[in-house]
Amino acid sequence: MRPDRDDVHIRELSGMAEFTRAVAFQEETWGSGFSERVPRSMMKVTQRLGGVVAGAFRADGAADGAMVGFVFGVTGVEAGRVVHWSDILAVSPDVRDRGVGVRLKRFQRDAVLARGVTRMYWTFDPLESRNAYLNLGKLGAVAREYEPDMYGASDSPLHRGLGTDRFVAVWKLDSERVRRRLAGEPPPASDTVAHLALAFPLPDVPDTRAGPRAPSAAEVQALLDSPAARVAGGFRV
Repeated sequence: MRPDRDDVHIRELSGMAEFTRAVAFQEETWGSGFSERVPRSMMKVTQRLGGVVAGAFRADGAADGAMVGFVFGVTGVEAGRVVHWSDILAVSPDVRDRGVGVRLKRFQRDAVLARGVTRMYWTFDPLESRNAYLNLGKLGAVAREYEPDMYGASDSPLHRGLGTDRFVAVWKLDSERVRRRLAGEPPPASDTVAHLALAFPLPDVPDTRAGPRAPSAAEVQALLDSPAARVAGGFRV
């Protein structure tokens, strides 16, 4: 039986035993031996310096049960301004589509706002429409930067053999846009952005599994000159 929303509790992790649980949870999510997982020592240091290390747990009477979600982010300085970088967000498959990911991001937002931070960054695959809908549609983040091969080759079974081109999400935590989205305002309908240039055009063949074709130099320049662009996600099969 999948837990209901109220059956999941989110809080900061505390102590090496819980950090160890978070390491194991990362391996459960991205595969055994995933070398890019956050180690226990980094979790402890990150908390000392104003970062966020939190977990979502099943409610189990007076105590927390199994970990079903994890969020990790570091706080640093960019051009003289304190910002937060959300490095990892993981949710167990049996609680997906239950709002746990959004609740973890809300928890992270509240935590860093309390520390005086108003801007958060993270990355996501531009062709994963599910993640794009969460980040841009539900949370109200924007993507203004595209980073080719952001993380190099990954040894995660989920990503092995795939590139790591990424959008950099910018979440202006105290903006009206973010407040409205978190309050439930829906994102713009698709027909309101149909006139925008398509960033990764599909090949001119019926089988879209071939993925996007490389844009021409003129198309690249048009995208750079445009204030916004569309991205058609969902190529991965």
